[in-house]
Amino acid sequence: MATCSSFSDMDALLKLKESMKGDEAKDDALHDWKFSTSHSAHCFFSGVTCDQDLRVVAINVSFVPLFGHIPPEIGNLDKLENLTIVNNNLTGVLPMELAALTSLKHLNISHNLFTGDFPGQATLPMTELQVLDVYDNNFTGPLPEEFVKLEKLKYLKLDGNYFTGSIPESYSEFKSLEFLSLNTNSLSGRIPKSLSKLKTLRILKLGYSNAYEGGIPPEFGTMESLRFLDLSSCNLSGEIPPSLANLTNLDTLFLQMNFLTGSIPSELSSLVRLMALDLSCNSLTGEIPESFSQLRNLTLMNLFRNNLHGPIPSLLSELPNLNTLQLWENNFSSELPQNLGQNGRLKFFDVTKNHFSGLIPRDLCKSGRLQIFIITDNFFHGPIPNEIANCKSLTKIRASNNYLNGAVPSGIFKLPSVTIIELANNRFNGELPPEISGDSLGILTLSNNLFTGKIPPALKNLRALQTLSLDTNEFLGEIPGEVFDLPMLTVVNISGNNLTGPIPTTFTRCVSLAAVDLSRNMLVEDIPKGIKNLTVLSFFNVSRNHLTGPVPDEIKFMTSLTTLDLSYNNFTGKVPNEGQFLVFNDNSFAGNPNLCSIHGCTLSIVGAAAPINILTFVNIVCTIIVIYKLLV
Repeated sequence: MATCSSFSDMDALLKLKESMKGDEAKDDALHDWKFSTSHSAHCFFSGVTCDQDLRVVAINVSFVPLFGHIPPEIGNLDKLENLTIVNNNLTGVLPMELAALTSLKHLNISHNLFTGDFPGQATLPMTELQVLDVYDNNFTGPLPEEFVKLEKLKYLKLDGNYFTGSIPESYSEFKSLEFLSLNTNSLSGRIPKSLSKLKTLRILKLGYSNAYEGGIPPEFGTMESLRFLDLSSCNLSGEIPPSLANLTNLDTLFLQMNFLTGSIPSELSSLVRLMALDLSCNSLTGEIPESFSQLRNLTLMNLFRNNLHGPIPSLLSELPNLNTLQLWENNFSSELPQNLGQNGRLKFFDVTKNHFSGLIPRDLCKSGRLQIFIITDNFFHGPIPNEIANCKSLTKIRASNNYLNGAVPSGIFKLPSVTIIELANNRFNGELPPEISGDSLGILTLSNNLFTGKIPPALKNLRALQTLSLDTNEFLGEIPGEVFDLPMLTVVNISGNNLTGPIPTTFTRCVSLAAVDLSRNMLVEDIPKGIKNLTVLSFFNVSRNHLTGPVPDEIKFMTSLTTLDLSYNNFTGKVPNEGQFLVFNDNSFAGNPNLCSIHGCTLSIVGAAAPINILTFVNIVCTIIVIYKLLV
């Protein structure tokens, strides 16, 4: 039977709607929250749950969105047990009237825009509260100490705000807490060693954007229930305490992006339940402990950006569940274990910028799951194994700056999911295969090798290609016009080869081009008409060829073109003296005996033009590559 209280609940809900919608909310937000004389009408409002007495016990109005604030009338819903208002745009301070919600068990207001100090006093009457989640708001001030009085509280998520000051010592007094996350605030001071008294705690996150003093409290090694420890990116210094090896239930240990020093404690090998270990971006030294072969459940090992050295323990190859191994930017040396990948689960492999040598292990893609293969800046030699070249799961292949040689297996140019192939600065030879395909390939870099033969017209099949770098090889023949039919092509560098014939007329139809380098070849005839169509072209270098004819007058309209090099060809006539031509100096046109510069014919062959700064081209390429990588 309905009571007067059920009517007051309806009034409170209607006031909530009025206040929470705000001026920017759509008309249909909470559209069914309407006044009715029915005793039970409010129980059918979307997101509202009532008990048998028609009292509101739960509200969930997430993802609406709402743009207002929570009004004081929220306190009239005194039977409320669950208040969930997630992923809206609510603002303002929380009302103290929340204190009237004495039955509340679950409070989640994450992903909003609430401001001010969190009213800790308002939570004291909430003696039944078990879950408190205020993630991703704009709360400021110190961490409320009143939470400690909530004896049934199990889940406390305060990350993603602007709380300041130190973690209170009193936070060691929680009675039932299992989850504590303070990540991504502005906390400082030392991490209290007294937090080790939280014997029921299973998940502890204190990192990201906090800036503590000192190191990891060794006392944390007594938190036997802990399964997840995240102290990443929070200014920690000192060594990793060997006592963490006592956390035998731990499955995740994140200590990355700090200032930790010393060696990796071999004692950590006793963490036999550990699945994810990230010690990257520190200043750790020494070798990977041989005993890490005992971490049979490990799926992720990130040790990149440290000062680690020595060989990779061969027994790591036997870890049956390892799918991510990232060791880049260290001082590791020697050969990789040749059976690495034999477990059949490896997906992400990156050893860039080390001193590895020897052959590439054949088993890296044994299961066909390998997605990322990056070995750039090492001393590997020998060929790319066919097993890697035919690994259809690969999305990124980066092997530049090694001593790899031989022919590149044709399979590598047919991988269906690969987005990046970078093989520059090696000793690869032979011809590119006539059949090339791949709907996903965006970057193909084969620069500075010993490739021969013709550039295959089949490159036209790479419809997603944005960057093509074939420079400093021994390619011959004409540039296939099909290359410039690629709809997304942005950067082309095929300089420093033995290419002949004219620049394809299709060149001026490739309107996506931003940087083109065709220099140091034997190209002939005129620059094709219509070059002004390339409205985003900023870099154009055709120096040191045998091009003829006049300098295209239409270049004067190309306001995006900031770097132009037509030097050392056989252009004739006079350089136009207007528009974009005023940006360039005589070096752009030097070495053309029958060409008059804008300063007069006597300057056309005076002195040797300084070669165009290749760093300009490299910077353009790198910028585009960075943008591309963010997208893939």
